Amino acid sequence: MSVLRVLDVVAGGQRFAIDIGVVQGIERPRRWARLPFAPPYVLGICEIAGTVVAVVDLAIRLRLPASQGPSAGGVVLLDSAEPIGLAVEEIRGVGELDLSAGIDLGPTGQAAGARGLAADGRILLESEPLVDGRPLTSLREVLGDAWKGAK
Repeated sequence: MSVLRVLDVVAGGQRFAIDIGVVQGIERPRRWARLPFAPPYVLGICEIAGTVVAVVDLAIRLRLPASQGPSAGGVVLLDSAEPIGLAVEEIRGVGELDLSAGIDLGPTGQAAGARGLAADGRILLESEPLVDGRPLTSLREVLGDAWKGAK
């Protein structure tokens, strides 16, 4: 696998990487509106640059401990059919990720919203399963023993 430019984030106490090609921006919304009857991982909606955006708590979506509240670290806006953002605990910046020394998770990983596990423990996310509302397999179930080294 080639080297990817990624945005490094933290959610649920775990390090993740998001392919920079699907990131449209980073925001810290000030006002939120809850959505009645929305799944638990949907924090609500907010307005960003004149567009209403649904915001998903990445930790809850991946079945990890919840973040400390709406946009504790920021909201990563993704390129998708509908305006959507991922609320994360921390945004660490842009870097590179080479999965050649890690694990390619294939279709099983995509069912959990992940493409691979890097040698340094970062999990490369697959954005489409995270935003399309499909039920996700648990990351812990997919990663098994490989999860133990991930921090």
